[in-house]
Amino acid sequence: MNGVAPGTFDLAALPGQNTPALALFLRLPIASLPGLVFEQFLDIAHRLAEDLDATLLDERREALSSESIDRMREFALGE
Repeated sequence: MNGVAPGTFDLAALPGQNTPALALFLRLPIASLPGLVFEQFLDIAHRLAEDLDATLLDERREALSSESIDRMREFALGE
């Protein structure tokens, strides 16, 4: 999701667009292979951040930490 209202991107103008933030969502619960799906989601987030020279934040808008990831993983796995 684009960090600028209305939250969408104009695909025709995408190459020239700038945004201060992106939000990534993972629809839960995950019926099949939740652990694998979560790890793939996390990998995509890390690769996007690296490619965009961005910082990953958690739901509190704090730098993503291993504790945040563990908390999210537990939630995604329904633990």
